[in-house]
Amino acid sequence: MGERVAAVVKSRKHARGRKKKDRGELCKRLAEVAVNDRENQRAVQEGSGVSSYLVQQLIKEGFLRHALRQTRPLLTPSHRLRRLRFCMDHVIPQQQLSTRAFAQGKADTC
Repeated sequence: MGERVAAVVKSRKHARGRKKKDRGELCKRLAEVAVNDRENQRAVQEGSGVSSYLVQQLIKEGFLRHALRQTRPLLTPSHRLRRLRFCMDHVIPQQQLSTRAFAQGKADTC
């Protein structure tokens, strides 16, 4: 009986479980969805056929990001100045600092 030699076997723990989907392919599928149909995660999920979990994972991993729609135009310095002048024109100066009176006659207490 010869000598026994122990064989070195690599652990296969890392090869278990569901394999990850290719992120590049998922991003291409999401890019094919029309911009108007990407209003929220549910619309993205339905438009691309990707599960909600995968959409969340893509956001978490940095492949997707939240984008906020601009609801109004940004204020330029001249617009800001005009708005402040409008406000100041509609405030009636009072003796008391705790009460402000407006041109319509309504009072606002601090």
